[in-house]
Amino acid sequence: GSISYIDINASTLNTEGAYSLKALNDTSASGLSTTTIIKTNGTINNGVSIESQSGADSTILVNIFEDLSGGTNSNPAVYFNASAVGDSAITLNIGAITSYSGIQSNNYSQNGMANTYMNLAGDINVDSTAISINNYGYNGSSIVNFNSKNIAAESYGLDIYNSNGDGDTLTHIEVDGDIRTRTGTAVNLSGYANQGTSSLKFRANNIISGSYGLNISNYTQHGEVLTDIALTGDITATSGSGMTFSAYSNEGNANTSIALNNVMTYG
Repeated sequence: GSISYIDINASTLNTEGAYSLKALNDTSASGLSTTTIIKTNGTINNGVSIESQSGADSTILVNIFEDLSGGTNSNPAVYFNASAVGDSAITLNIGAITSYSGIQSNNYSQNGMANTYMNLAGDINVDSTAISINNYGYNGSSIVNFNSKNIAAESYGLDIYNSNGDGDTLTHIEVDGDIRTRTGTAVNLSGYANQGTSSLKFRANNIISGSYGLNISNYTQHGEVLTDIALTGDITATSGSGMTFSAYSNEGNANTSIALNNVMTYG
């Protein structure tokens, strides 16, 4: 099944309570692939929701050339829920996000590659969780690439889980700015591979949290673990640990590089 919404006329999509743009693409019964494409240079005032259930491969592509608002309700500004028998790919290119909640993305491949790519050209400012990404593949690789500017959230900042049942996991997070949370963990990153390499790379400036600062876990059962963390600024945690880290390989090497400045905790 194929669904597309393309706007080059800077139109405004505005609703109260519900998503401004919502799409459901389901080919689970027919066994066909799904393709969902959203491209707009207009204003979206109450978020985007896309669900894709594919009997073969699933592709979601969203390019929003302006900033995005999620309104004042509890909906994330961007909601993705993709499930595929084969490969499943989610791609998001967007400006800034201001909302109650930022991005919630679930990407699942039953027997192929799960690829989540997100590039945010602006800052994220939300009253709840900024970024929640779950990415799971089997047989192919599980890949998460996330790039953004500053992130400010009331509760959780970055919460990303990337796993694979029978292949490699590659997690690459680049934040060109600070990550700030008031009550929740600022950064929680997890990579897991059952039969392959688990590689996790994280870059950011300062991490400032009213709770826990940076939590990293990177595991594989049968392969190599590669962890590369570098902050150009400090970690400050008001009421919890500044940083917790774990890396483990049952049958392979665990290689870790961590570069930090100051880690400060209070309370």
